[in-house]
Amino acid sequence: MAKRFIDTDLFKKPFMRSLEAPYKALWVYLLCECDHAGIWSVELDVAQLRMGMKLDPEKALEKMGGAVVSIEGGTKWYLPDFIAFQYGTLNPANRVHESVLSLLSKHGIDPNEEQEKKGLVSPLQGAKDKDKDKDKDLDTDKEERAHEPEVIPAGCTPPMWEAIKRWGQYRREKRLTLTPSGRAAFLKKCIEWGEERAVAAIDHSILQGWTGCYEPKPNATTNGQATEDSREQRRRMVVEANAKFYRERDAANGN
Repeated sequence: MAKRFIDTDLFKKPFMRSLEAPYKALWVYLLCECDHAGIWSVELDVAQLRMGMKLDPEKALEKMGGAVVSIEGGTKWYLPDFIAFQYGTLNPANRVHESVLSLLSKHGIDPNEEQEKKGLVSPLQGAKDKDKDKDKDLDTDKEERAHEPEVIPAGCTPPMWEAIKRWGQYRREKRLTLTPSGRAAFLKKCIEWGEERAVAAIDHSILQGWTGCYEPKPNATTNGQATEDSREQRRRMVVEANAKFYRERDAANGN
């Protein structure tokens, strides 16, 4: 059983949209039933039986225009675009292409001449060109973003935002991701906590290797000493985060 490329936008093209239903089906049938050189031995009675619909050969050729060419006194139909789409430019050094060229030559057809007229390329080459263009666009976007100043979300301080980015990097390293709604909820929670509590919770959770972000629990001591110790710990974390943020910013600015 042969496998062939198919254009997933086939039914979006003006050519297909212009065809009546029976001839849409016939076009797909021809793509499947023609030989590997794009030539179909005309057997409309068999096609009608398999497709379950009546077909008028003259109307089919008229509706399909240059997409189907009658050759050999009407006993065969040739699909010019088939070669270009399936193979691109045929290369005689390629065994498959050699066989195609032999069949076409037998019927006096020069596929490369037809292809040059229409400016067609193979699907693989087209896909490669699209990938190159996509990669180029991505590289351009990255370069543009690299020169754009970072926008800190409203309600965030620079140290809090740096801590949130550290949390995101930490989760990526653990192969854990947040959905967009999850990221929004986490950002909202950090803003509710405020800078001191958010930075402390993030750094503490990373230190503990947790997958969730939780505030440090105070140790069980008397006279409120635990609460005071916890506050002091958070204060030190914020001071350290602030210092790191400004060091990195100054280094980036060449100061």
